[in-house]
Amino acid sequence: PLLEPTAEKVKVPKFYGLPKIHKSSFECRPIAASHSWFTTPASEYVDSILNPIVQKMPFYIKDSKDLLRSLEGESFSKDCLLVTFDVVALYPSIPIEEGLRAARMVLLPEYPNVLELLAFVLNNSFVQFEGQIYHQVSGTAMGTKVAPAYANAFMAYLEDQMLLLSMDAGPRFYKRFIDDGFLVWERGEAAL
Repeated sequence: PLLEPTAEKVKVPKFYGLPKIHKSSFECRPIAASHSWFTTPASEYVDSILNPIVQKMPFYIKDSKDLLRSLEGESFSKDCLLVTFDVVALYPSIPIEEGLRAARMVLLPEYPNVLELLAFVLNNSFVQFEGQIYHQVSGTAMGTKVAPAYANAFMAYLEDQMLLLSMDAGPRFYKRFIDDGFLVWERGEAAL
């Protein structure tokens, strides 16, 4: 059943941090362990619909091997610039209304009810930390199943808004894994 969690099984997600060991300074990635929250069934269902859709988007890559496969057969000028980027704190920074607008772009008209479930998940994100319960009013929690697909849909929406789909005005090559991007720029550093 989609939305039938029992009271004994429902637990407010506990907040914890995963250390970012690849950073020089001590930083943690905030996680809300949402596996037993009452939105979990809805989050899992929305993810099962949204994730396959975002995986078909033109700039999506699954992992670094997928990036390498995408580069096979490509050739670039010797003056090209290889550019990487990381969107800082993407998950908690996505405004809910704009994120829903992004999801609407990929879900409608085939899945109008899924958008309502996504709004339910995003608007009912709570976390427990040191005995206090907090309501997350912006972004999405790292720890809910749909978060990566939702973030991917939002980034695709931004890419569309920035006209990256028009490759004649943008980078020669562009791919992205959630909030980490890679592009090849052949228009000179000043134009970047």
